[in-house]
Amino acid sequence: MEGVNLRPALNGRSLNRPRPLFWEHEGNRAVRSGNWKIVSVFPNDWELYDIAADRVERNNVATQHPDVVKSLAAEWDTWAKRTNVDPWTGPTRLPWGDNAPGRGGAGRQGGGERSSAERAEAPSIERT
Repeated sequence: MEGVNLRPALNGRSLNRPRPLFWEHEGNRAVRSGNWKIVSVFPNDWELYDIAADRVERNNVATQHPDVVKSLAAEWDTWAKRTNVDPWTGPTRLPWGDNAPGRGGAGRQGGGERSSAERAEAPSIERT
């Protein structure tokens, strides 16, 4: 299993992370390396954030640093191949997990979680 020992961080010391962090979930993917983080929400292109200057990821600086995007994206591709990440073939998802209508999905199905709009329309139930 890949990873690093988290004990130093849990004890308040700095964490030695010599390699980038990679992840993927339902076609959404990301790489964190140093102050840089690239993210792609399926099926969109990579976005780049300088986490030291913008920890809430509001200022996409991909066009200002295409070399960083290219490098981190290549690292993600190498990691995905090495760890057998399957390409996402499912529907596009909304941020809360529902299928996106009109974008390869069919909206919420099967009694899953309701969207915030659906929850707002539902009557409240008072407990006694």
